[in-house]
Amino acid sequence: MHLNIEAKLNPTKPQLTAPPELFADLLVEVLAANDMTARAAVSSFDWRVLAAVQARTTQIPIGYLSDQRKGQNTVAAHDDKPSPWTNDMHPRDYQDSVPRMRRAAGGTVWSPDFHSLEQGALHEAHALGLRVIVWTANSPADIEQMIGMGVDGVISDYPERVREAASRLGLQVAAATSTVP
Repeated sequence: MHLNIEAKLNPTKPQLTAPPELFADLLVEVLAANDMTARAAVSSFDWRVLAAVQARTTQIPIGYLSDQRKGQNTVAAHDDKPSPWTNDMHPRDYQDSVPRMRRAAGGTVWSPDFHSLEQGALHEAHALGLRVIVWTANSPADIEQMIGMGVDGVISDYPERVREAASRLGLQVAAATSTVP
């Protein structure tokens, strides 16, 4: 079993959770105590907690989430200040490129919202050595579009749809290991 843990911190509402450093300490401690470090990945929109996890261990893959939809942009600067979500990284320092920001932050996975992923950004991310795993593509058409673009993975509320789309597109799909009634 592998876990993909999304750390749900919100830098605009720090009173709702532990500070990023404490959260990272506890998360890494729990994963190590349960022998899950090698079988877990951690992702978050709050890049501060991801930096804190990376500072504590290199054994856990890190996925930097981003949302660039209008009104929900987690990477855009506001009033020339970096987004509170990007751990003080400013897009202008990376040629206004989210893949470059992502690469500079460390880790190997960028997880953008599938609605805002453009082919150029996908190619740039791959050229920088990043895996691109989009979220949350749910319709068969959206899933097929993302696979057709060449993403490395699709997060979906309907994993069976991802398996079916991948199979239709001729990709090798591992056998299902269990079903939920």
